[in-house]
Amino acid sequence: MNARSSSDTMIAHTPADVKRLSALRDERHIPDEDQIAAVRSLYPGFDGPLLSKCRRGQRYGIQMREDALDLLCMMFAQDAQKRPKKPRRRKPNRVSCRLSDAVFDRLQVLITASGLTVQAYLEEIILRTIINEAKGAMKNDTERAADRSRGPEAAGDGDALPDAHGADRR
Repeated sequence: MNARSSSDTMIAHTPADVKRLSALRDERHIPDEDQIAAVRSLYPGFDGPLLSKCRRGQRYGIQMREDALDLLCMMFAQDAQKRPKKPRRRKPNRVSCRLSDAVFDRLQVLITASGLTVQAYLEEIILRTIINEAKGAMKNDTERAADRSRGPEAAGDGDALPDAHGADRR
């Protein structure tokens, strides 16, 4: 006679099943009541405490039947397929920073005096900086081209490049 204890005959609750069941509540935000109602269509005696025990199957020795789990995943699959919405903004990118109280107060005064919104004021400053940087790069390119056209003998001390130790090299 082959005697087995009740723990030997229990089917172990696999972590994958627990994850699928927990994902309905945690990731898809499906209320327990909706899950219970769906499983009750197959098994009329299913209730909240049984759902809780299925989620903790290793502790209670209970495993949700595969057909009930498949039904839940199938019924609520469309919720998982919803993609996050793209921002419907003309300017979807965001920039932020932290300021001290003194700097923030001064900024508020400047924005109020300009008559612009915070968005418009900061955008104007950023665009002005980008334009000035582009103009500076163009100016540097023009100066380099002029120096090249004059030849190496026209280069003065202003063209000397410091090396890593601060000494000038030509």
